[in-house]
Amino acid sequence: MRISNSETIKAFVASSEYRERFDATPDNPPASVSTNTGTSVNVQSGSVTVTYSSVTSPGNTTITPINPASAGALPDGYALGDYSLAFDITTTATVTPPIDVCFNVPSVTDAARFDRLRVLHGEGGALIDRTSNKNFAAKTVCGRVTSLSPFVLAETSQPITPTPTPTPTPATLQLSQSGYSVGEGGVFLSINVLRSGDTSQPATVSYATSDTSGLNDCSTVTGKASARCDYTTSLGKLTFAAGEQSKTVNVSIVDDSYAEGTETFTFSLSNPTNATLGTSSLATITITDNDQTTGANPLNGVDFFIRQHYLDFLGREPEPAGLQGWRNTLNNCPQGSTACDRIEVSSGFFRSEEFQTRGYFIYRFYSASLGRIPRYNECIPDFAQVMGFLSPEQLEANKVSFIADFMARGEFRNRYDALTDPTAYVDALLQTAGLQNHPSRGTWIAALTNQSMTRAQVLRALVESTEVYQKYYNEAFVVMQYFGYLRRDPDILYLNWIQTLNQNGGDYRTMINGFLNSDEYRKRFGP
Repeated sequence: MRISNSETIKAFVASSEYRERFDATPDNPPASVSTNTGTSVNVQSGSVTVTYSSVTSPGNTTITPINPASAGALPDGYALGDYSLAFDITTTATVTPPIDVCFNVPSVTDAARFDRLRVLHGEGGALIDRTSNKNFAAKTVCGRVTSLSPFVLAETSQPITPTPTPTPTPATLQLSQSGYSVGEGGVFLSINVLRSGDTSQPATVSYATSDTSGLNDCSTVTGKASARCDYTTSLGKLTFAAGEQSKTVNVSIVDDSYAEGTETFTFSLSNPTNATLGTSSLATITITDNDQTTGANPLNGVDFFIRQHYLDFLGREPEPAGLQGWRNTLNNCPQGSTACDRIEVSSGFFRSEEFQTRGYFIYRFYSASLGRIPRYNECIPDFAQVMGFLSPEQLEANKVSFIADFMARGEFRNRYDALTDPTAYVDALLQTAGLQNHPSRGTWIAALTNQSMTRAQVLRALVESTEVYQKYYNEAFVVMQYFGYLRRDPDILYLNWIQTLNQNGGDYRTMINGFLNSDEYRKRFGP
């Protein structure tokens, strides 16, 4: 279940002998609290704390004191005192249950009296006791539910056992089988992920391919498939909507020309939310060779050349129109022309709007906020979050999710978490980016001070600024040659390539020619 679009909780506080001062007066106005993405997100105002299991889209939570007269009929044995109080709790964030609502009641010093406090929840027109936790030392009483509707903190006339919340059968996520087989010429393998049990709530699970081939020469026969030579790394997160029971992941296969026999790699599931992993969470994938003897390098072929660029730089299979367009460009290119040859076509993938707004978007977070280039094994999973066939809405949601994840990493937190002052935070970012005189510095400091922007929004604004885009363009162009063509971290020579681009006005042809026709690249696919 996902809750969004300004859903409202009404929370009522009651007691016959005491009350906390939460009157709805001009002196006690509504409190609007920023609600960011993440798990176990706490929103607190005064003596009311709301904890969301997860927030997938940020917004604001507003806690407003109201008249408790509309509390409704209480069950037998419960009562509202003369000084009962109430709250409207409204959120514009998109949240996932369970939701905990806790009330702090420090004026209750009698343990027996405190023990009679209960949190009631409106369900189907009735108020049900959903008290989940009480702590006399901390003076907190909490209730846990799966939907947003009225809450009442009431007092019982005598100890009453709360109605337990039914525990649904947990959902299970697993692969459709423990082993798969695909022919080397099969283009891609479809893997089904199944969900069973309670599917009434949204669920997520991460997936990834892996192998132990490392940087072995692709011509070496080991029985181990390699993501550099035999298949394309596939990883990401699957999101199941309520009621959804299956998802499909396609793993692209590379039809090289080496006679290498049968090879295997693995596909695994991990990190489920709102579900557990079933017995088939790891599968062995077998690629059956279609070459009896080693043949000519398939990279010489137009279609193979184009498809491999889609896989290496855009992280997806080519769409028919795109494949045909590049095919026409290469097949109709006059002999000796530099406007449409393989070097120019290859450069077009890095320079494309798709890569610039996705791959280069991810890249700049490392250089601008961490002061270093990304490493291959950390950047490829990040790229996967924004690559592929995504709608504009999906792309934006994935970008927001990436930024939240990036800012939660230890390296970023160690640099910036202690800098709670807006000026200190912005200046630290600009210092790292090498742009201390950025024209938007004052704007960002003011926006953080008046809370019209969050720290995540300021970070994104910096990364997407023209100044950062231009500063790291040549650096990213070079690093992506290593990531795309060679599928590894750059060696020290990458600094020479950056210097070359900077000195020749960004003329990339010499650089791309070097990578495109290198033995290391060509021998990924054949002799």
